[in-house]
Amino acid sequence: MDTSRFSETLVPLASTGCLQSLIKLNGIISDSDHPPSADVVSVFTNHLEYRDPPESLHPTDNMIHYQINLGLQSLSGLYWCWKFKRTEPHLRTLICDAWPSIWKWTNSIARLCILQTDAYGVGTRNLTFQCITDLLVVLACEEEQLRIRMASTSGFMELLTNLWLDEAEVHNPRGPDAFLTSAAVLSLFLLPQTNNRPGWVECVINASGDDKRIATACLNHIRHALGTTPPHFENLVLHSTVLSQLMESRKTGAALLHQDCISLVMKTLASATSNPYSPSTASSIRDVIFYLCIALKRAFLSTEGVEWVCQALNKQLLPTLLRVEPWLPGLPASSQGAVVEMLTKSLAVYMMHRPVVIAVERSFQIVDRLHLGQLLTPSGELLKAWKIFRELAKERLLVRDQLDQRHNESSRTCSSTKCRKQDGKRVFKRCKLCLQAHYCSKECQIEDWKNGDHRTRCEAAQELRRKGLLDPISRREMDYISTVTTSDLRMNAFRIRHLMATLYSGDPLSSLVAHLDYTTYPVTITVGPAASLEGTSEDTLSCSVFDREETHRWYGHGAESFLLARIRILQGQYTIVASIGCEWPREDSVEMQLSEMFEMLLAPPTSESQVE
Repeated sequence: MDTSRFSETLVPLASTGCLQSLIKLNGIISDSDHPPSADVVSVFTNHLEYRDPPESLHPTDNMIHYQINLGLQSLSGLYWCWKFKRTEPHLRTLICDAWPSIWKWTNSIARLCILQTDAYGVGTRNLTFQCITDLLVVLACEEEQLRIRMASTSGFMELLTNLWLDEAEVHNPRGPDAFLTSAAVLSLFLLPQTNNRPGWVECVINASGDDKRIATACLNHIRHALGTTPPHFENLVLHSTVLSQLMESRKTGAALLHQDCISLVMKTLASATSNPYSPSTASSIRDVIFYLCIALKRAFLSTEGVEWVCQALNKQLLPTLLRVEPWLPGLPASSQGAVVEMLTKSLAVYMMHRPVVIAVERSFQIVDRLHLGQLLTPSGELLKAWKIFRELAKERLLVRDQLDQRHNESSRTCSSTKCRKQDGKRVFKRCKLCLQAHYCSKECQIEDWKNGDHRTRCEAAQELRRKGLLDPISRREMDYISTVTTSDLRMNAFRIRHLMATLYSGDPLSSLVAHLDYTTYPVTITVGPAASLEGTSEDTLSCSVFDREETHRWYGHGAESFLLARIRILQGQYTIVASIGCEWPREDSVEMQLSEMFEMLLAPPTSESQVE
């Protein structure tokens, strides 16, 4: 339909503020395949620029009602004109230049007709919501510079957040099946690749004024989209995007996690992957999988990371990850990597924790019963990652079983540097303040407090716990960590000795330590002087620290020597840094000499080694 023949009659009337003429003009533009003239666009922009929106609501005041409808029709007209922006660049320029006027009316009408008491009924509220969200989506979707300008406008992010919160709290005014809701607008400003202003996420959080409220709203949005039949995956993409970005905030992330976020994420992933692959929904399901995996990875790095990993595993994370393979080929390589890394990195680094290993063992039973591993593509990346993770889990389960068989023993030693007696009968007492140091007697505790480093470590641990960064490590957990570390040290004893002999040939063995970094997978092994590996930061916890001067007495006695190792283990948002002693074959043993020669032939000396 050609709009030019209507200009002579409708445009002059619409310019004077005739509401019926504006409605007819909008209808013609929406049905037309021809772009409107600049004069038509100016009708809408002039109304917004030269007229002021009402400041308050009076249900009986017909003039205010007229003003609101005039503003809504002008905003709606710009929405329909925007569809011609590609063929008519001058229309895009006119509309972008009118942003201050658009914002003036959008802000006023949204606050009066949506966020305040609805004086004009549900119909006007829904019309207002639809008009504002539709226009904001198209403006922010394709114009990056305009999107930055919008977000930089004072009060814009606050209004957008309040619309999003209101929508979650009173349910979607356009119905559960509606698309282009306020979440569609909000997600455009939170997408990682478009978030040019890091403060935008903070603006959303600050606008709510309550971390619990914003967490509840985010999860309610997901529940509403998931509750439709079938689930509305287009909306789930938007809500998953918002969720993944909000998880970056420590306080909001914690509020989300303590409102059963993990269970809802797993329920959504299960819903997305349990249905047969369909081309019509494949794109949306792929995006949901990607953003929810990002949200899970950030949850695992939060303060109570071990707890959330176990909770996700108990909600069938492993079976769900194996079911995502049909959707992976459609994702970019980087996005595919984010999903695969859930196995090879996010979960692998937590296999140093006994509760995680137990949860993985239960998950394996479900995977094997459903034969999910056999359904993976033979040459696919997911199968390779699954084999690596399964082999790691097999090793950790073996260590767990060996430790359980000798459950009456303990690898823990007295924390006093003057004692180091082993807690064979598990009777040592733990410090009630730091919950980390163990002593065989009151005398050893006093000695370590006065002359050792327990005072410093104890005060640091208490400070971390006050900040909510530290949970006590159980004796059983520490025994498991120590046993895994000892096993890895002995398996790599020959290479470690070779690195020490090659790189630090002039240093006595007692002055060197091995450093095992379990915060990455495969674990990285480094050797060096003990002094070079000391020191912790605010987000680390030192425990079971050995005085290297006291380790001299371990060397050169009997058939074995003693190695001191510093280990780093991921414990949610902070890192455990511990020192563990390991007995291993003496340097002059025949087996060691033969193995060193073999190692020297296989690999050149390096300062770092990755163990798979």
